[in-house]
Amino acid sequence: MVNKTTDDTKVTKKTTKKTTRRKPSKKKDAAAKKPLSEKERQALALQPGAQLAGQAVERAIAQPAIHAHRKRPVGVARKGLVEHLRHRLVLVGINIVGHARGVILEPDSVHEEPCEDRTHCQSARRAALPGLSYVWSLRRQPVTNARWQRWLVAWHGVLVLVWLQGFWQRSVPLALAGLVAVPLLSRLTMLPQFLLMAWVCRHDAAPRLGAARLLRAWWAESRWAALVFGWWQPFRMHAVPDWLPPRAADRPAPRGVVLVHGFLCNRAFWTPWFAPLRARGHAFVAVTLEPAFGSIDDYAPAIEAAVRRVTEATGQAPLIVGHSMGGLAIRAWLRATPDGDARVHRVVTIGSPHHGTWPAAHARSIPGQQMRLHGPWVQQLAAHEPPARRALFRCWYSNGDNAVYPPAAATLAGADNRFVASLAHVELAFDPRVLADCLELIKLGSDSN
Repeated sequence: MVNKTTDDTKVTKKTTKKTTRRKPSKKKDAAAKKPLSEKERQALALQPGAQLAGQAVERAIAQPAIHAHRKRPVGVARKGLVEHLRHRLVLVGINIVGHARGVILEPDSVHEEPCEDRTHCQSARRAALPGLSYVWSLRRQPVTNARWQRWLVAWHGVLVLVWLQGFWQRSVPLALAGLVAVPLLSRLTMLPQFLLMAWVCRHDAAPRLGAARLLRAWWAESRWAALVFGWWQPFRMHAVPDWLPPRAADRPAPRGVVLVHGFLCNRAFWTPWFAPLRARGHAFVAVTLEPAFGSIDDYAPAIEAAVRRVTEATGQAPLIVGHSMGGLAIRAWLRATPDGDARVHRVVTIGSPHHGTWPAAHARSIPGQQMRLHGPWVQQLAAHEPPARRALFRCWYSNGDNAVYPPAAATLAGADNRFVASLAHVELAFDPRVLADCLELIKLGSDSN
């Protein structure tokens, strides 16, 4: 009996001791609830160790306004507790009563590294992961027209290889036929554009295209599109640089040209124009309007820079040539430039949707919406144009344009509108008559000065 009582007493004492240990004191509760003073905060931030850092983070989590200064969620601090197992934790500027100025992991994947030069810090972080540097560079590259068109060409190459792999064992001639079948398939995808254009314009005042001319325009457009989107723009964007020759002191320099491309294109669109212009001594600058899906109004600075360069190189106001959306970009630049009319010799537009175009009726992109037929943007643009400005324009249009229709949409009231029959959208820019007329217009302008 004595031993049993003694044992019960020991168990009771152990239980009491355990209970005593678990019971928090009032002083500790008060200390836990009491906000840290400025001196305590600074001292805590300077002390290393997982326990102190963890306590600071736990107290920071309890505050609803944590990370309010950096506009980050409360969960970031919780993630910091996990990251502390592998990284050093540094707490900077925590105010328990108010908000947290920053919780910084040095370094980690949750918080940003404190660095004034953000670009340098990101480069240093990527250098720590050399295996991801190439992937990061691809992700950070802007989606230019040249880039996505290169991917399009690569996709066609993959289709050709799949065709060859699938039919080589069965029939070599059939396998080699894939070299023709895949490009032909891409051309066939353009045929519905022409059929839709013919149906929409069936009651238009412009002459209708017969079946033979419609097929001819489709075949010519598909050939030009293969060159423009499959070779020049993806791979030859910088093959021919802008040409600004030094001005001779004994004679005036010939008038220069500014070339403005259309939607989903770049400066390489004008590749066939470069050699004739240079052969005749005309300085030229071909702009690239990007981002591709930005507002047309935002392209005005690029045109302004090109006009300044050509004017400084030649001492004369340049001729500005715009294809498709490029004609609208030129008009937007003139609207944004008070003295724009006096700084250009003439403006030539080729297949430009001055009144919008029917295919843009259901467009989702910003420039597509701006180019809706008789849409608010083109109407507002026309409302700010004086008649004297319209007299500077020469507008080329065609009844075979598969992108800008009806044909009258590419004309301007008060301008010199010139009609060319049976030419498609891209084909119109490379028609010898259009190029010869522009060269003659430049020559006459130069002789008049």
